[in-house]
Amino acid sequence: NSIINITTHKDDKIFSLTYEKNKEKFVNNLSSNLIKKYNFLTKKDVSLDFELFNNIELKSILKGTYAIPLYFNEKKFNVIGSKLSFKFKNISPEQLAILQLCFDAGFGERNSFGMGFMVVRRG
Repeated sequence: NSIINITTHKDDKIFSLTYEKNKEKFVNNLSSNLIKKYNFLTKKDVSLDFELFNNIELKSILKGTYAIPLYFNEKKFNVIGSKLSFKFKNISPEQLAILQLCFDAGFGERNSFGMGFMVVRRG
């Protein structure tokens, strides 16, 4: 799987947010991102305070932050993110619908650059 990129914005600047640095804020921003993506693609209206990660265990696959260099319009920039595993335990049909669509479309940001795509492992 690839990294999950999440950013925050302050004073017209973009800052990368990683799971290792601030787990709660990362998960809240990721949840908001996934629900917005789901609402946009399905034309549904799931509330942003929906507890998407209830009964889901998140864990870093490898410790640390990952920076992947990319080029866009001949300019180089780094995409910074985290590699995570997700372990589902009795999730609701609504959680499953959101997560399945986002599994197909990518988690987090920079999906058009190949970030946030998952691998399914069973067992």
